[in-house]
Amino acid sequence: MPNNRLTWVVGDIHGCHTALASLEKRILKFSKRKGCTPFLVSVGDLIDRGPGSKQVVARFMAGTEAGTHAAVAGNHEALLLRTLLNERPDLFEKAEVQRPDWVEPADDRLDGRSGYSQLATPAAWSMFQRLMWTSQGGAEALISYGCDPQDPGTWDIPADHIRYLARLPLMVEDEHCVVTHALATKGDLAQLRAGQTLDRRSVHRVMWSRALPTEPPDPVRVHASGHTPLSRVSRDRRRRLIRLDLGACWSGRLAAWCPSLDRTISVPSEVFWQRGA
Repeated sequence: MPNNRLTWVVGDIHGCHTALASLEKRILKFSKRKGCTPFLVSVGDLIDRGPGSKQVVARFMAGTEAGTHAAVAGNHEALLLRTLLNERPDLFEKAEVQRPDWVEPADDRLDGRSGYSQLATPAAWSMFQRLMWTSQGGAEALISYGCDPQDPGTWDIPADHIRYLARLPLMVEDEHCVVTHALATKGDLAQLRAGQTLDRRSVHRVMWSRALPTEPPDPVRVHASGHTPLSRVSRDRRRRLIRLDLGACWSGRLAAWCPSLDRTISVPSEVFWQRGA
């Protein structure tokens, strides 16, 4: 990493583009005072709930290309891609991208749970999967792309956006911190670092877990994550954890943390979305 670059880990953005732009201005101003340029790393959940999912994805796409931004995959990116695989598989063909390992196909989800296939028809399960996403903020994401949430035929999300989201890694790390969306274990991080494909349980932990690990996930560095909305940035020095989701989409705040300086910056968000899971 260049000596004059400051990494900033940003909490769950959830389509709050206005708050993100405000946060970036503050980060840039602070970093310039230090004689540095900022490098933003999102903990995932770029999308859903807030009104600006399309703009947030576009901002991170441009930043990734410019070398100023990076992001890990969150559970909401997984929900979007899983729903598109069910409803609009042609979009993956247009984007020339494969299903990422961290997106579970609907058939696998049903086959892996005894008795689920007897509860409803495949069409009913498909609708259930769609509503799982759209009712948790996916509808707002679709609207930001000019789509009708009730009509998958209108879901023409740009190929480059699908390609970008499908290629997000589950982990980003540097000499100061390790970033995943949710709370990973030491074994999960070791597998990701070795380039191994995670099994279903490990993927679930990395993207969905709110359970505090029994030991520090990394032997030296801080593990940064989001996923669980909190009223303030939470530090667990014994486990070397920092959690950064301050509920921006619920009129909370959007926070960023600089690992090398152990400094946080946050801005308020005016977005309100009914609190869910």
